[in-house]
Amino acid sequence: MKDRDIVKNNFDINSYTGHHEFGCIHCDHLIKADNWPDMEKLTKCKKHGKKMLFLLNEEGFFHHEEWFCRDVTGKSCPDFHRRKFNLIKDKLKPDHMYLFGSEYIREYSFDELEMLD
Repeated sequence: MKDRDIVKNNFDINSYTGHHEFGCIHCDHLIKADNWPDMEKLTKCKKHGKKMLFLLNEEGFFHHEEWFCRDVTGKSCPDFHRRKFNLIKDKLKPDHMYLFGSEYIREYSFDELEMLD
Protein backbone atom coordinates (compact mmCIF):
# COMPACT_ATOMS: atom_id res chain seq x y z
CA MET A 1 0.00 0.00 0.00
CA LYS A 2 1.29 3.48 -0.91
CA ASP A 3 0.79 6.76 0.98
CA ARG A 4 -2.22 7.80 -1.06
CA ASP A 5 -3.89 4.39 -0.94
CA ILE A 6 -6.53 4.62 1.77
CA VAL A 7 -8.77 1.57 1.36
CA LYS A 8 -8.99 -1.56 -0.74
CA ASN A 9 -10.99 -1.08 -3.95
CA ASN A 10 -13.89 -3.52 -3.56
CA PHE A 11 -16.21 -1.73 -5.98
CA ASP A 12 -17.58 -3.75 -8.89
CA ILE A 13 -16.59 -3.04 -12.47
CA ASN A 14 -19.13 -3.10 -15.28
CA SER A 15 -18.00 -6.02 -17.45
CA TYR A 16 -19.32 -4.33 -20.58
CA THR A 17 -17.62 -0.92 -20.18
CA GLY A 18 -14.68 -1.93 -17.99
CA HIS A 19 -15.46 0.93 -15.59
CA HIS A 20 -17.02 1.26 -12.15
CA GLU A 21 -19.77 3.58 -13.50
CA PHE A 22 -19.46 5.58 -10.29
CA GLY A 23 -18.30 9.06 -9.40
CA CYS A 24 -18.14 12.68 -10.45
CA ILE A 25 -19.18 12.36 -14.07
CA HIS A 26 -22.50 10.84 -12.92
CA CYS A 27 -22.95 13.09 -9.84
CA ASP A 28 -25.80 15.59 -9.42
CA HIS A 29 -23.28 18.19 -8.18
CA LEU A 30 -21.29 18.26 -11.42
CA ILE A 31 -22.01 21.21 -13.70
CA LYS A 32 -20.95 20.24 -17.20
CA ALA A 33 -20.21 22.72 -19.95
CA ASP A 34 -23.04 23.41 -22.38
CA ASN A 35 -20.82 22.59 -25.35
CA TRP A 36 -18.62 19.53 -25.73
CA PRO A 37 -15.81 19.11 -25.82
CA ASP A 38 -15.23 21.48 -22.89
CA MET A 39 -12.34 23.44 -24.39
CA GLU A 40 -13.18 26.46 -22.21
CA LYS A 41 -12.70 24.31 -19.08
CA LEU A 42 -16.06 25.24 -17.49
CA THR A 43 -16.78 21.89 -15.80
CA LYS A 44 -17.13 22.38 -12.05
CA CYS A 45 -18.64 21.01 -8.84
CA LYS A 46 -21.44 23.11 -7.37
CA LYS A 47 -21.12 21.36 -3.98
CA HIS A 48 -17.45 22.29 -3.53
CA GLY A 49 -17.35 25.38 -5.73
CA LYS A 50 -14.27 24.01 -7.52
CA LYS A 51 -13.33 23.66 -11.15
CA MET A 52 -12.93 19.99 -11.99
CA LEU A 53 -10.30 20.31 -14.70
CA PHE A 54 -8.54 17.14 -13.58
CA LEU A 55 -11.56 15.25 -14.96
CA LEU A 56 -10.83 16.51 -18.48
CA ASN A 57 -8.22 15.46 -20.99
CA GLU A 58 -6.40 17.84 -23.35
CA GLU A 59 -9.22 17.56 -25.91
CA GLY A 60 -11.83 18.68 -23.35
CA PHE A 61 -13.46 15.26 -22.89
CA PHE A 62 -13.65 13.26 -19.66
CA HIS A 63 -10.69 11.05 -18.78
CA HIS A 64 -11.36 7.36 -18.30
CA GLU A 65 -10.26 7.76 -14.68
CA GLU A 66 -13.10 7.59 -12.16
CA TRP A 67 -13.02 10.20 -9.38
CA PHE A 68 -15.42 10.76 -6.48
CA CYS A 69 -15.70 12.56 -3.14
CA ARG A 70 -17.51 11.79 0.11
CA ASP A 71 -20.53 13.82 -1.12
CA VAL A 72 -21.15 11.91 -4.35
CA THR A 73 -24.89 11.71 -5.13
CA GLY A 74 -27.57 10.79 -7.60
CA LYS A 75 -27.25 8.28 -10.38
CA SER A 76 -23.51 8.09 -9.65
CA CYS A 77 -24.30 6.00 -6.63
CA PRO A 78 -26.69 3.14 -7.51
CA ASP A 79 -27.71 0.76 -4.72
CA PHE A 80 -25.02 -1.84 -5.38
CA HIS A 81 -22.33 0.88 -5.07
CA ARG A 82 -24.12 2.73 -2.23
CA ARG A 83 -23.66 -0.22 0.17
CA LYS A 84 -19.92 -0.40 -0.51
CA PHE A 85 -19.60 3.39 -0.44
CA ASN A 86 -21.29 3.59 2.96
CA LEU A 87 -18.70 1.15 4.34
CA ILE A 88 -15.83 3.52 3.49
CA LYS A 89 -17.51 6.95 3.72
CA ASP A 90 -16.31 7.58 7.29
CA LYS A 91 -12.70 7.17 6.07
CA LEU A 92 -13.12 9.86 3.39
CA LYS A 93 -12.04 13.43 4.18
CA PRO A 94 -13.92 16.58 3.19
CA ASP A 95 -12.15 18.66 0.53
CA HIS A 96 -10.50 15.57 -0.91
CA MET A 97 -11.05 13.59 -4.06
CA TYR A 98 -10.65 9.86 -4.49
CA LEU A 99 -9.50 7.92 -7.52
CA PHE A 100 -10.16 4.25 -8.21
CA GLY A 101 -6.95 2.30 -8.64
CA SER A 102 -6.81 -1.34 -9.65
CA GLU A 103 -6.34 -2.48 -6.04
CA TYR A 104 -6.80 0.58 -3.84
CA ILE A 105 -8.67 3.87 -3.73
CA ARG A 106 -6.24 6.79 -3.76
CA GLU A 107 -6.67 10.13 -1.96
CA TYR A 108 -5.86 13.66 -3.25
CA SER A 109 -6.60 17.05 -1.69
CA PHE A 110 -8.32 19.72 -3.79
CA ASP A 111 -5.22 21.88 -3.32
CA GLU A 112 -3.06 19.22 -4.98
CA LEU A 113 -5.48 18.86 -7.87
CA GLU A 114 -5.72 22.62 -8.44
CA MET A 115 -1.95 22.72 -8.89
CA LEU A 116 -2.36 20.31 -11.82
CA ASP A 117 -4.71 22.67 -13.68
